[in-house]
Amino acid sequence: MGGSGTQPDRGAQLLRHDGCTDVVVHNGPGDRGVDVTEVTADGCSIVVQCKSFAPYRPVWSGELQKFLGASSIQHRADVALFVATASFAPEARAIAETYGITLVDRAHLEKWSAGVPLPVLKQQSPGREKGPKSQRLVATSGPAQRIG
Repeated sequence: MGGSGTQPDRGAQLLRHDGCTDVVVHNGPGDRGVDVTEVTADGCSIVVQCKSFAPYRPVWSGELQKFLGASSIQHRADVALFVATASFAPEARAIAETYGITLVDRAHLEKWSAGVPLPVLKQQSPGREKGPKSQRLVATSGPAQRIG
């Protein structure tokens, strides 16, 4: 994911930069499909999966399916972010759009690393009511789209 440290460490650093607190990195085989967890001041839970792939190898639907289970069943997250150094296959994008997973591809990761905040994190500000998962923004290679 660029920068120093592991991909989950870099993801945690970006979350903190966007104002998230209580960020925990879960590295290794016991992470249960989630690399970073966070709870916002208003009680929204965020889970992140970080993948470092070659630019020519997209994230496939199977990886999104595993993350969907981990984020919604195991962690019951309000916001699920899948961050990758590559693009997402069309089937993976379809899963994300259907279930409200926010995708951060290489282009969005570069912008986020340069200081552009993720819209879905800005929505999780203190005092904001938690909306239904079907109302999350999904970052794609085009403009962000509202789901639902």
